[in-house]
Amino acid sequence: MSVLLVPGGPLLDPAYLPFELPGERVLVADLRFAPARRCDQLVDALEELREAHGIPVVDLVAHSAGANLAVRYLERFAHRVARLVLVTPSVFAVGLPVSAETRSRTAELSRDEPWFEQSFAALQRVGAGHGEPDDWDAVGRFTGSDPAEEPDPVLAAEFTAPGAFDPTTTRAAVAGFAGEVLVLAGEFDVGAPPAVLREFAGLFPRARFVELPRARHFPWRDDPAGFAQVVRSFLAPEEPEDLPGGRNLGAVRIGRTVRKATGTQTPTVQALLGDLHAQGFHRVPRPLGIDEAGREVWEYLRGSTIGTQEPWPDWVFGDALLTDVGHWLREFHDASEQFWSEDGRILGHQDLAPYNAVVDGERLVGFVDWDLVAPSVPLRDLAFVALRWVPLMGQDGRTPEQRWRRLGTLLAAYGWRGSEEEVLDAVRVRAQDHADGLRQAALDGWGPAVELVAEGVADEFDRAAAGLAGLL
Repeated sequence: MSVLLVPGGPLLDPAYLPFELPGERVLVADLRFAPARRCDQLVDALEELREAHGIPVVDLVAHSAGANLAVRYLERFAHRVARLVLVTPSVFAVGLPVSAETRSRTAELSRDEPWFEQSFAALQRVGAGHGEPDDWDAVGRFTGSDPAEEPDPVLAAEFTAPGAFDPTTTRAAVAGFAGEVLVLAGEFDVGAPPAVLREFAGLFPRARFVELPRARHFPWRDDPAGFAQVVRSFLAPEEPEDLPGGRNLGAVRIGRTVRKATGTQTPTVQALLGDLHAQGFHRVPRPLGIDEAGREVWEYLRGSTIGTQEPWPDWVFGDALLTDVGHWLREFHDASEQFWSEDGRILGHQDLAPYNAVVDGERLVGFVDWDLVAPSVPLRDLAFVALRWVPLMGQDGRTPEQRWRRLGTLLAAYGWRGSEEEVLDAVRVRAQDHADGLRQAALDGWGPAVELVAEGVADEFDRAAAGLAGLL
């Protein structure tokens, strides 16, 4: 995984960050010369940097004030972040208060230092709002900063100008971030007191809080080995996990992404699903581009799948899920029509079976495996959904009344305005087309089709087409 590193300051020269980070590539965001330097505006500059290097997903690492930019980046580009590391972060962007009392209690931990009395008095004056010119250097001893590393006051003012922060929006993005987060604090850090950072970590669903003993605001200086161990352990390469299914292109999960080999449909599918997300239809995998190995990268849909279970689990045949599948199909078709349509055809999925569904209880999260996307009339997708979800594949212990009821549930959820007979005719054609298509693909030497025909799947669809009348 590549790392995108955001310095603190704000807008400090990144040269003060001497530590090494694990990763295939490490991009350092030197944003001092960005055309717009307010924190929220820098989100675009950060995204342009990632995009310019063609990296689909990054591990985002930010120090101090850079953390404000990192969490604002999550508002719009959380899908581009695999893991997030916040080192002694500023908390302005999420609106957490840091009281003078909290800073003083943290400062008291340095009482054994020879400079403590002078620096503590300076801290009290600064906290009361009447600091003297030399007080800032004295206070800097509590953070371990070098006077040469103080941010440029002009850049700092631009970074924090009115409009820079929107805590309500940022907190919502933080609460919705599904990736793992490391919040790293220094025990003696007055600039980012551990008590506040522990609260900050609690705003994330999956955060780990680590406090380095006796470390300050630049923990890699105070405890190089401890700092390196914590960060490297957290950012250790994620092992690929084989996903069940995937007869044609296969797929592996790496963290919050799915990687799979590209195919002839890759450009069309990524364009379609990217457009669906842009329209606000998010119950499909989000395309993230192509990785360094030339594989497609997709955002992982979190939920349950059938995988290789035989027979299919009971949840496949729940009425609530069937209703949600119908609603999903209508929303997908409406959005797909906005992307492309011609002579009544849109881009359909063509394989909306339970084995391609991701669910959360009785709720459909979305469908995966979009490799068969092709132009077709919407009824073709609806027919296949009826075939596989009602189901209408053959005798399975259900009565005709039960099948009619489930078919009616699906059609009502989809908003079908035609007749049931029209759908059943399409189901019969779709089943036979599927059988014929599998056999032709097998004759053409396509491996997955060869396997499916050998397993009798084409014969099963033949029987479904021929025996439909006897099921209802």
